[in-house]
Formats: sequence, structure tokens, C-alpha cells
Amino acid sequence: MKRFLLAALAALLSAVVLCSCGRARGAETLTQSLYAPYEAEAAVTDGDNVYRVSVVRNADGDITFTFIEPAALAGISYRFDGDGAAIVYKDLSVPYGEGADRLSHGVTVWKKLMAAEGEFTAKKSDGDYVCSNGVNEIYFDGQTLAPTLIKNDKITISISGFRQTNDKSSEGAGADITGGT
Repeated sequence: MKRFLLAALAALLSAVVLCSCGRARGAETLTQSLYAPYEAEAAVTDGDNVYRVSVVRNADGDITFTFIEPAALAGISYRFDGDGAAIVYKDLSVPYGEGADRLSHGVTVWKKLMAAEGEFTAKKSDGDYVCSNGVNEIYFDGQTLAPTLIKNDKITISISGFRQTNDKSSEGAGADITGGT
């Protein structure tokens, strides 16, 4: 009888372990990486325009997009924080109302896409995960769970070098705690 109980218990534990490893990730679990502090580079296709940007989100939820390309915009940042939005270049910071012009409106839309707003559902596709809310899709690497692509019918954001940070550099200490793709 003891042997039977031990064998049954071992089989049950094995089944739990094996089933939990292959289980699909939920949308909320996947999209949480977009709410934690991170750094990434992104190629953004917005209509006929293509931009390369550096994206940083800190622990307070502030997000900054800094243009890398095109060269005419290199070094200009759009910062979204608790005080609103600002265009930043070196030591100059100019507050603006969201949607003030075509470019700032575009960056505001990018911010909303990076925030994974709305109710999402998740499915596994070719080893990766896809979260969708019917309008936007967010693709996650199946191994690292890092976001790799965000898109809707007008904008595509290809994400590379995504890495979560511990966001302690402003306190004078801390290095990256996890890596991504």
C-alpha cells in the first residue's frame, strides 16, 4: 500500500512539474515587462517614416524616447512623466501638450503602444507569444519573454536589446538585473 501511495504521489508531482513547464503564459504576465524599469532600442515605422530610438522606462513609470535616427532628430528626446510631456535636447526641456504637432502626436501614440493599454489575450505561436487586444499586437520571445514587436495597422515598433534594469543608477548604485534579446 505504501509503495502504491509513493508511486501515485511521484506520478502526481511529475505531472504537475511537466504541465507547468509547458503552460502558456497569460497576457498580464507577459505585458508586465513593459511596466517594469527597462532600456531598449526600437525601430519605429510610423506611416512612411522610419525612426530609430532609445527607450527608457524608470521605476516611477516615466518613459523617454531619444532619437538615434534620422540624423536631423538625433539627440532629441520626448519625456513622459508625472508632470506631463516635454521635448528635451541637452539641457533644454520644453513642455508640450500631447498631440501639439504631427511628430509629438506620433511619439504619444508610441508611448501608448509601449504601455500595452487595453485588455489583452495571449497565445503561443511558433515558440513565441502574441498578445492582442483586437487592435494592437505585442510579440514576446518564447525563451526570455522580452517584447520583440509591437504593432497595429499604422505603426510597427521592432524592439531590440530589451533589458530590464533595477533602476538604481539615479541613487548611485546598481547594475542590470536581467537581460533580454
